[in-house]
Amino acid sequence: MVWWFLLGGFVLGVLILALAARPLLGRLLALQRAGQRLQERAVAAQALQVKAEELQERLEALAGQAGQVQERLAERRSG
Repeated sequence: MVWWFLLGGFVLGVLILALAARPLLGRLLALQRAGQRLQERAVAAQALQVKAEELQERLEALAGQAGQVQERLAERRSG
């Protein structure tokens, strides 16, 4: 008879624990999805940073070429 009371108390405790853990598991899944989205954004940001660096290098090269063209034009005008 005592075993039934102990078993009932144990089952009740497990049931209460499961009911308390249910909302936490839902939040955990939401946090996992948010973490995945942040990781995807980080990858996209890194790709954009690489492209920006490539554009910066291209811009510097074009600026150098523009300076050379201006020097040639100045030579032709003075010559």
